[in-house]
Formats: sequence, C-alpha cells, structure tokens
Amino acid sequence: AGNFFSHFGTNAADSEEDMVLTAERLAELDPEWLILPEAVNENAPEEISSLSAYLNGNVIVLDDEAMERIERPTSRLSETVYDILEQIEDISGSNPEEENSDTDETETDE
Repeated sequence: AGNFFSHFGTNAADSEEDMVLTAERLAELDPEWLILPEAVNENAPEEISSLSAYLNGNVIVLDDEAMERIERPTSRLSETVYDILEQIEDISGSNPEEENSDTDETETDE
C-alpha cells in the first residue's frame, strides 16, 4: 500500500514500520492531505483535528472495500484511484486529471 499512496504525493507513512503513525508523529508532519481508512476516520484521535489537512477539509476517506483493493491489488485497483481522484475533485473544486493534462501540454509546447 505504501508505494500506491506515493503516487498522490509524499507518503508520510512510507518510512514507518507497518505504515503506522502515531497521532503525535502525524502532528509533527502536519500533512496537507490525509487518506484514511473509514475506521480510522470515525475514531480519529483528538490530536489530529488541528492538522492542516483537517482544518482545510483535505481528508479522503476510503471504505473497507477500497482499502482491500489497495492491500491486495487486482484489476479493480483503478476503481480506488478514481475514488480518490473524485474525492480530491470534490474537496478542491478542481479536476486533477485536467490539471495534469494542462501541465503535459505546457511541457510539450516548450
């Protein structure tokens, strides 16, 4: 799962054993975005309510089925990617795929 999340930016948990972060460590890192399993989001420690991601509403919540697709990748993994992209679009009000295509066009024009 660690490498999967790295495609969306720096994965704060990538260097942690078993991809587990304490609330204190997460507070130190203060990420701009959080991708959390539904169970963690429902029982989030009070300490993370002051994180930039929470304050800015940049929290993506994945249900158990999406988490399973990440942990045991199959051809259905793309469904989870689209779920994440849709949530980013809903939160930020922009389409990451369109932004990437604009960047690609700019790079090829140079």
